[in-house]
Amino acid sequence: MACIDLAQPFNRLGTNSRGHGPTLTASRNTSAMNTKSHSLPLLALLGSLILSGCYTTDGRNTDARQPGPAVGTAIGTAVGAVAGNVAGAVAAAGESASAAAKVPFNGERRIIREWRTETTPDGRTIRVPYEIEVDAQGRPIGPARPAKY
Repeated sequence: MACIDLAQPFNRLGTNSRGHGPTLTASRNTSAMNTKSHSLPLLALLGSLILSGCYTTDGRNTDARQPGPAVGTAIGTAVGAVAGNVAGAVAAAGESASAAAKVPFNGERRIIREWRTETTPDGRTIRVPYEIEVDAQGRPIGPARPAKY
């Protein structure tokens, strides 16, 4: 049974078997139709090899008390700890650099209100609020000034 590639344009005019009238025939790309796809079986084989691993059910285990596995475990632990600390140091350096870069753009104002007792010219004693602007550590930035309402 012939397969016609409908994506290809009809490019030849022919006649039917009795010699009357035009018959449209399509050009065929036989090289594309005859090639078999080997990628799916290869992909399935590769996936099964990766997923199967080296699992065995024969009951043989490595004795961790022997010197070889014990040394391997110790070296693996040390290498893992060093690699983890290096990764942690890189992450901490990046976070501290970003925190330091944000400090100049921090517009947060901290104001401490202090109440002072004053005596008016007519002899009354009143409490007057004074505001003091401080930095992040609580050190005064400017002089104390009366609060504005």
